[in-house]
Amino acid sequence: MVKSDNIISPKKEEIIKSILEVLKEPYQYARDMHIHNEIATFKRDWVGMYNLRDAFDHLRKLLIHLFEDDDNSKANRELAEMEAHLYRAILEGAQNVTEVYLDRIDKKLKPRILYRLSFVDAPSETEITTAISSAKEKIEHGRNYKPKNWKEAAKSFKEAEDILKSLEQRLPSSNEIRYRLVILGCTIIALLIGTGIGHFF
Repeated sequence: MVKSDNIISPKKEEIIKSILEVLKEPYQYARDMHIHNEIATFKRDWVGMYNLRDAFDHLRKLLIHLFEDDDNSKANRELAEMEAHLYRAILEGAQNVTEVYLDRIDKKLKPRILYRLSFVDAPSETEITTAISSAKEKIEHGRNYKPKNWKEAAKSFKEAEDILKSLEQRLPSSNEIRYRLVILGCTIIALLIGTGIGHFF
């Protein structure tokens, strides 16, 4: 049963304030990242979903320890576990988005000769290499900051994502290249046929 006294001890009050702080920032960030992850990757973010679920399970236990068991020590441990799951949801999700972008770019890249033959507007090899290297540095920076500073880690992953997203948008699609090559091929064939007919007459 919930304790019936109306007096909340300073320790309990401190824990309640900590819960509110977690729900205001890390939880909000984790929820937004979960949604963003699914939109950016076109896939279910199972890792984020499981961590959000586990975070709320720890919140449930926390409240039981705090108000029914009157055990502040256990409540604090559950609070720490709750935060850990939220940070995991944020950072694993943010890193996953960058990895998906890298994979999509790798599949989208074509030999330079195809870009030249199809006359598509594509970034230079130097621009591509520089962008990917810069993004990978940001990703590594994010990984290194994971256990130290979740905000700094999330910021680095977001910067990497922005670089990769911009690069992906600049790369021509396979359909565009294919279409232009077909047009080029048809034009060459038409010219050859026209030349042949001209010689015939």
